[in-house]
Amino acid sequence: MKAAFIIIIFFFIVSLNLIAQTKSKYIFVKTIDKKDYFYIPQSAFSDSVNGVIYQDKTLSKVALQKKCFRFFWNSICNDGSYYLTITPEQIYFSSGHDNPNPNYLFWVINITNSQYQLLKKTFFKQTPEGFSKNAEYNPIYYFDEKYVDTFSIPENWTDSILKIESIYCENQIKTQLVRYFSLINSYIKEPSKKINFLENKKVRQKYFSSSKQEIIDWMPKKIKAKFTPPKNSE
Repeated sequence: MKAAFIIIIFFFIVSLNLIAQTKSKYIFVKTIDKKDYFYIPQSAFSDSVNGVIYQDKTLSKVALQKKCFRFFWNSICNDGSYYLTITPEQIYFSSGHDNPNPNYLFWVINITNSQYQLLKKTFFKQTPEGFSKNAEYNPIYYFDEKYVDTFSIPENWTDSILKIESIYCENQIKTQLVRYFSLINSYIKEPSKKINFLENKKVRQKYFSSSKQEIIDWMPKKIKAKFTPPKNSE
C-alpha cells in the first residue's frame, strides 16, 4: 500500500513538471507601456513568438493629446469584430470577441507624429460619415454602421462552402481596410505623408490579450487518450 502511494506521488510530481515545461516553452512578447497607450515592438512578430501581451488602457484616464482611435466592424468571419487602431506612434490591425474565441494581432505599422496629429485633430472635430462614436473608453471607438455581411452560415458545411467562405472573408478584410485607409488618408493632404498599409507584405497573426493565462487557454491542447483498464471477467 505504501509503495503504491509513493508511485502515485511520483507520477503526480512528474505530471506537474511536464505541465510547467509545456508552459515554459511558450514565448510571449509584452508591449511597451507608454502610460497613455502601448507600443508594439517588431519582435512581437518573430516566428518563435506565441502571443503578445498588452497593457489594457480601456478604463484608464489618458491625456487628450495622446488619445487613441479605433475603427471596427462586426463580422461573421470570426464571430466577433475586426479593429483598426490608431495610436500616437502606430496603426495596428487586430480582432476581438465578446465570447471565448481567441483574439489575434495581425500586423502593425509605425506612423509619424505629424501623421498622428493630423488624424487626431480631425477625429476630435468630427465623426466620419457612416460611423457612430463612443468616447467613453480608450481608445475612442468608431463603429462601422454601413457594413453588412452578405455571407450566411449554412446548415451543413462542405469543403466547397468552406472555400467560398475563406475567399469571402479574405476579400472582406481587404475591402474594409482599403476603405478605412482611404478615409484616413483623405484627412492627410500632403501625398508624401499618406499612409500605405500595403507595406505589410506578410501577415503573421499572434494571440493578443492583456492576460498571459488567457492566451495559454486559447492555445491548442494535445489531448491524451484516457486509459480505462478492462474489467475483470467473472
